Parts: sequence; C-alpha cells; structure tokens
Amino acid sequence: MALLEPDTVPVTVSNKWFAHTFKCSLDYILSTCKGRCCRNYPLIPLLPEEEGFFKPSEIPVVDGFIVTPKVCLFQHPSGRCVLHDIGRKPFSCATSPFLLSSKNTITIARRYTAKNCHGDGLPACQAFRFALDTLVGEDAAEDISSRWLAGERNICVEMPIEKYNAARYVAEKKREWKRRSAGSKK
Repeated sequence: MALLEPDTVPVTVSNKWFAHTFKCSLDYILSTCKGRCCRNYPLIPLLPEEEGFFKPSEIPVVDGFIVTPKVCLFQHPSGRCVLHDIGRKPFSCATSPFLLSSKNTITIARRYTAKNCHGDGLPACQAFRFALDTLVGEDAAEDISSRWLAGERNICVEMPIEKYNAARYVAEKKREWKRRSAGSKK
C-alpha cells in the first residue's frame, strides 16, 4: 500500500523575524540600493527542474548551483534582476529573504539585517510580498499578511507541499554550500 503525501504542510511565522521592517521596493532598488542583496553571493542554489534552463547557456552551473562573480550575472546595472522580469528567477532568489527553518518556521536570512533597507519601512510580509507569495503561495501569503497587519502573532498556515519540498531542497543546498565553504577555509 502506497503512502499518500499530504497536499499541505503546516508552517509557522517567526514573530521575531517578521517584526523586522524594510524599505525594499522597486523605487528603492532603482534609486538607492541598486540590488545590494544580490551581491557577494557566489552560489545560487537551483531546483533540479531549474537547471535545464541554465545549463544549455554559457551560465556556469556546478553541482546544482549557478556560480556567480561578485555581482550576480543576471543583475541589470539598475539593480533589477533581469530573470525576475522574464519569470525565470530561481526559487532560491525569488523567495529571498525568507527561509524555511528545520523546525518549519518561516524566518528571514540574517544577512538582510545588515542591509541599508533594514530597520525602517514596511513589515517584511509587505516589503517582500512577492517572495512570500512565491514561498507559500498567494492564498497563504495573503493570510499571513492580513493576520500579521491586524496584530496577530504565532501565525500558522498551510504551505503547499510542492513549495515546502522546494524550500527544504534549497535549505539543504545552502547548508551544503556552507559546509563546502567551511571546509575550504581550513
């Protein structure tokens, strides 16, 4: 007898991380930061189904990662991602700055707290709404945003299994990258 995989997985929202505010908007990216979050990030993890789009090109893909120079290969000089505009932004980029922890909690990558856009502006669920939509689906993202903005905390939502599996895969690829980086520093 085959086990059925659930359609959704319950995930919680980190009260600590969702309380952070950000000025990130297209206007801010174009006028001020120029996409600083897409710099100094040498490896972009890809889902297996995303690799096929990049491999036939001259984009370096190694072990499931796009290898980038100091500035992402897909970043327009304005700071905007050209892949975003054509609907080909990798899941790991499109869901940034959100992460799914091993405890099934949606958090924010710590490196975003050092960015100039941090500490002022909109709550994370608004400033990064596209990323939240991509991570949990539009219905769950709307549920999170409306409840958060209404003052509710300790929010739990159902995340579609395919998005959950993608987020877990990306999290594992990022751990793999950190292990490799730590090993190369010895």
